[in-house]
Amino acid sequence: MDRHTGNTSVTTGGCDAAVVPTLVDWDVGIVVVDSKRICRYVDEAAVSDDDARSLRPNHLAAAIDAQVDIVDNLPNYQMLNGKPPGEDRRPPSQRGKSGVDFAMTKVERCDRYLAEHADDPVLVRGYAAKRAKELSAAQELFTEQRMQQAYTTAEAACEALERQLQAARTAWLLDDQLTMAEIYWAIELLRMGNMGADIFWKDGKRPAVAAYAARLRQLPAIQSAVVNWPGALFN
Repeated sequence: MDRHTGNTSVTTGGCDAAVVPTLVDWDVGIVVVDSKRICRYVDEAAVSDDDARSLRPNHLAAAIDAQVDIVDNLPNYQMLNGKPPGEDRRPPSQRGKSGVDFAMTKVERCDRYLAEHADDPVLVRGYAAKRAKELSAAQELFTEQRMQQAYTTAEAACEALERQLQAARTAWLLDDQLTMAEIYWAIELLRMGNMGADIFWKDGKRPAVAAYAARLRQLPAIQSAVVNWPGALFN
């Protein structure tokens, strides 16, 4: 796909061969691409036939997939790289940075790779597609109007999450046990908070989301893999 949607979803934006996460299971000779597919593959391999230990148990699979799709389709590319509408609440290291500049650095990198691998038709196809996608991002995604739309979309997702959390009768969003929905929302809410978009739930605006975000942040896996992982969060 030669146009950037603003999210990183393979479903809506196509497989970006230059950046898509890839898992190689050398034991069985299987290659899995895309974060959603990798999460499902790892979960299934880890729990085998023990559905009770799964982060995506069969009876909740459809509901979990729906939450994962919400997160997967949020405009994170824009929110991570573009100037927010209104006050720039991003960490000091990110303030003043332009999404256009970021996308153009990728265009320039693709130009170098295209020159270096001009005799490899497979790589040329991949880098040419990536170049077109990043050029469209630079030209289209970071206007004031598109950034406002991105933040409106993200806040609407937080509002829907607030309503669902308020209505939940389980310890977590969908169940009394953690599910894959929690893992996805944990990363998403951490990312939003890190970029100053916690204004969506701060100061009593969406108390259920605020409590959920705080609780997710304390999960040992999130602490070790994100919060305390060097460079995982901007400062």
